[in-house]
Amino acid sequence: MLQVNDNCTNLKTSNGTDKQTSKQTSKQTGKQTGANAAPTDVDYTILAATLNSMGDAVIATDANGRITLLNLAAENLTGWTQTEAMGRPVDEIFYIINAETRELVIAPALETIALGLTLQLPEHSLLVSRNGNELRVEDSCAPIINTNNEIEGAVITFRDITAQESLQEALHASEELFRATFENAAVGIAHVAHDGQLLRINQQFSHMVGYSVAELLFNKYQKITHPDDLDENVAGYERILANEIDSFCMEKRYLRKDKSILWANLEVSCVRDANHEIEYFIAVVEDISARKLAIEDSRRFFTLSQELLCTAGFDGYFKKLNGAWEKALGYSLDELLAKPFIEFVHC
Repeated sequence: MLQVNDNCTNLKTSNGTDKQTSKQTSKQTGKQTGANAAPTDVDYTILAATLNSMGDAVIATDANGRITLLNLAAENLTGWTQTEAMGRPVDEIFYIINAETRELVIAPALETIALGLTLQLPEHSLLVSRNGNELRVEDSCAPIINTNNEIEGAVITFRDITAQESLQEALHASEELFRATFENAAVGIAHVAHDGQLLRINQQFSHMVGYSVAELLFNKYQKITHPDDLDENVAGYERILANEIDSFCMEKRYLRKDKSILWANLEVSCVRDANHEIEYFIAVVEDISARKLAIEDSRRFFTLSQELLCTAGFDGYFKKLNGAWEKALGYSLDELLAKPFIEFVHC
């Protein structure tokens, strides 16, 4: 910890020479102290307390790059006390390595002293403390210049940003996960503005409708929606905007670029801000064209088959019959559906 002796403190004058101040000497010579001190006098006890109260770590060196000062924050981060560090090379106390290569990084103090420039550590720098702990730090190193414009040393101000960097890395990883999920999803995904403008789409949606991402962006979903499905589609969005529902689902047809029809199952929800206002919609689009085609083929087979095909309920009535029944039994379909099917069974 930075300390100031009650009776004597070694300082540097503006021209760099040693000066010894003494409370006892001050009293003997009649020098004013305390509240009656001259404006140019400095209370070094307050200065030391101020430095030790700072949240940022501070290290000062002389012109040879040897330690002259560590405040309390610097002691905590480096693992060295002020007494232990005094006079040692700054690179020994402020020991920096590259997080990726593990190679030693020369602290900027010596270059700052040589060039008189304010410098910073390169990215991916780690401070290795005396006990081996590794901390990500952010620093600034400036020259100490006296009134004669001479460089007397350097001062390094730094802080521990390990937690901040870890949070940024977690956020970046989360964004990458979202991006990978968005782009590689087996379904089409689109972010849609209040007016229907497509803000962001994934490759699968682009592939499904046959337009490139560039062609779709900043166009509206209404442009590629089948006219017969548009009213229902718009109504779903309007109900979410009116806070009547949180989401909706529908089957709809998209108009592909080649003029063909894409049948899709559409599920729409929304993203809200901190004030619960809707920022944008999320549309998830599943291609059900094959399913629709299979259903249509099944219906066609049911209708055109010469075999007697039907579905019946547990209540004993036909629910659906194909035309072959009319030909086989001579009853109309309405007559067959109106009676229990047991009546048409010969006992």
